[in-house]
Amino acid sequence: MLTLGTADEARGRGLASELVLRALAEVKRQYPDCGAMYLHVIDYNTAAIRMYEKIGFRCVGFHKGFYTIDGEPYDAYTYAYYYPPAILPVSVYTGLSWFRPLFSTVRSSFRSFVNSTPTEQQPKTPPRIDKPD
Repeated sequence: MLTLGTADEARGRGLASELVLRALAEVKRQYPDCGAMYLHVIDYNTAAIRMYEKIGFRCVGFHKGFYTIDGEPYDAYTYAYYYPPAILPVSVYTGLSWFRPLFSTVRSSFRSFVNSTPTEQQPKTPPRIDKPD
């Protein structure tokens, strides 16, 4: 997923959850062999973190200074949703060296879309990061 946001007046209605669930279903429909979907979330967005965890995403990583907003660095978490019955170890994801240049390009493109800092930052509450077995 690249970007997901909900307008203030539409929050609390389950719209974002529904969009994520539909995206998960559509990816699995189009790519039946897909084992996991990954996303990044800025560390202070506790509402999104709770939503992703409720859906079944697991925190698999932390990135210091992942986003730059108005010249300021912000940290992010990586979350993974593992499609049953696939359980992919984190090492599979982090070991994809060919993916890093592509990811860097996508991340840079995403940063260009972000043009304002949040008005209220919630306290950082780091989620539990799942370690591979």
